[in-house]
Amino acid sequence: MDRPDKSAQERRENFRVKDLAIITSRPLSPAEAKEWRRDGPSPLTDAFDLASWFGEIRQKTTLLHRQAQQESPRLADYVDTLDQKLDRLMQVMLIRDMNLEDHTPQQIDIGAEGLGFASASRFDTGQQLELHLLLLSTGTGLRLLGKVVRCEPLQDGAAGYDVGVSLEYQREADRELLLHHLLHRQSELIRERNQAD
Repeated sequence: MDRPDKSAQERRENFRVKDLAIITSRPLSPAEAKEWRRDGPSPLTDAFDLASWFGEIRQKTTLLHRQAQQESPRLADYVDTLDQKLDRLMQVMLIRDMNLEDHTPQQIDIGAEGLGFASASRFDTGQQLELHLLLLSTGTGLRLLGKVVRCEPLQDGAAGYDVGVSLEYQREADRELLLHHLLHRQSELIRERNQAD
């Protein structure tokens, strides 16, 4: 009886999508990684933490939003407009914190357990990285701890490396944000595919 739920959870966690993102990575020493795992990123120290907090609040208020749509559609529309303003402001803050002029959006492969991306830097397998990730399709900003599982030269003679990272630590709020993003992106891709047919 337990197995079907576990299987559904595993499928949810192992689902991967391709998405456009801006990503920065910083190698961590073993001591820094241990501290990161123990304490996590400090709460509300930058736009990534604020974005995570906003996402957590949005998820908690989803049911209230649905009720508002049924009881007072105009009020729900007003709240949606305020949400859009906050989302735009959050995107600007995230982009500013990431020094966008230094980073180009790139296609990444992402799932709940890890991600693949291109990097100008070479990393050793096992190297722990602090990752700042801005997922452009939803404006979701995440700060994650990962371990390099693959670092190979890019194909076709392009400069840089194809890096695969296993996610080692995520705050529960960030994990839920990532899963929500993956489900949202999966729905978008299915909708686009159906419209193309």
